[in-house]
Amino acid sequence: MGLVRRMGGGSQVPAGEKLRFGIVSAEADEGDHGLQAKFKLKVLEGPYKGQELFEWAKIGQDDTGDEYVAEGGKLHNIAVSALRDPKRLDAFDSVDDLLEGLVGKSFVSITKTRGSAGKYVGITWDMVYVDAAAEEDEDFDDLPYEAPF
Repeated sequence: MGLVRRMGGGSQVPAGEKLRFGIVSAEADEGDHGLQAKFKLKVLEGPYKGQELFEWAKIGQDDTGDEYVAEGGKLHNIAVSALRDPKRLDAFDSVDDLLEGLVGKSFVSITKTRGSAGKYVGITWDMVYVDAAAEEDEDFDDLPYEAPF
């Protein structure tokens, strides 16, 4: 064994990788920084295929406690990329319904170090893209969305 070793826990995925991620699970989570969406992501291909990591994205709450997705935030970027159309977001009745609808979808992002001393790896919130390699026959017809025309 060498002098430098990766600590137990966490993903073996390094920072600076552009990867396809599948959304294994997504749920609301009251964390240290308020209400967040907790995602379990899995790398879909390449040398890190099968590696999993967790990612959190803030869920907005107004003065009355109503939950929303902040335009341009990490949750918004993940949802727009995974659903491939920003109009699909407003078709969901709640943030919980949106999170449920994201499970099984995929997106592409660049990894980066997170946490104190760069201890964890996550995605870069403003570098989230549509997964062009995803199969065309995904079940988008099952989403609560109607074309505006």
